[in-house]
Amino acid sequence: MAVDLDDTRRRLQSAVDMLGADGYELAISARGDVLHLSVTASESACADCLVSKDMFVDVIVHMLDGDAPEIVLEYPSDSGDGVTA
Repeated sequence: MAVDLDDTRRRLQSAVDMLGADGYELAISARGDVLHLSVTASESACADCLVSKDMFVDVIVHMLDGDAPEIVLEYPSDSGDGVTA
């Protein structure tokens, strides 16, 4: 089943806001039934404020009421390989 991007963005808006307050941006996209999340850091980003990838994925799954598709998450420290959950 394809990811409903409008619904997903609505559900994840508080995560977008929270990351933004710490100097990060969360890009949300989908390819078929895979949700792609990419966190990028601004020059003023709080490096100590970003939780581990596993913890972030757990938060996202909770925000999606446990009805999460496959998630590919990229963090600023990644070399483009991301982590699949």
